[in-house]
Amino acid sequence: LAKPIEHCITLEQGFTAELVFGLVLQNIQNDPSFLAIHEQCNVEPALINCLKYVQEHKILLQKLNVLAIQMPDVFDQSLFCAWMTLCALTLEGRPQKELNVAFLAALTHDFGLLEVTPEIIFKTGELEPGEWVAMQQHPLLGARTLKNLCYDVDATAIRAVAEHHESPDGTG
Repeated sequence: LAKPIEHCITLEQGFTAELVFGLVLQNIQNDPSFLAIHEQCNVEPALINCLKYVQEHKILLQKLNVLAIQMPDVFDQSLFCAWMTLCALTLEGRPQKELNVAFLAALTHDFGLLEVTPEIIFKTGELEPGEWVAMQQHPLLGARTLKNLCYDVDATAIRAVAEHHESPDGTG
């Protein structure tokens, strides 16, 4: 193919920024502690702006939709991770551009899991060495996916996705 398959097909009723906004709110409203954090951080305006940024990359919303269907727990974790990242950086007073990049990276950090075979992802027993190597590749696969789908995404977001399992000492 001359371009990734994701650019050749679209979901008829895929995710929108408004739907993702509602899902984030639904997740945090299930826990009074998270709701208190959300209100204390006054994160809603920044969240709306981050989702507008994500909406500019409709292909990412489509990929997020696929993640929600194939791996609902991973999808929920991605929503939570993006929201918590936004809360922390909002409290630090970071500018909206940085919030957009960090939110996007957190939201898409596990897209690489979609490239690992389902037999490995959903295996109930211990992973064989080759399977473990495949799982360890998901951050790099996710970074490649992000780079290939959105040519104008900030390099910081791509790096964050690639390194999301790294330890400060460079291992991970």
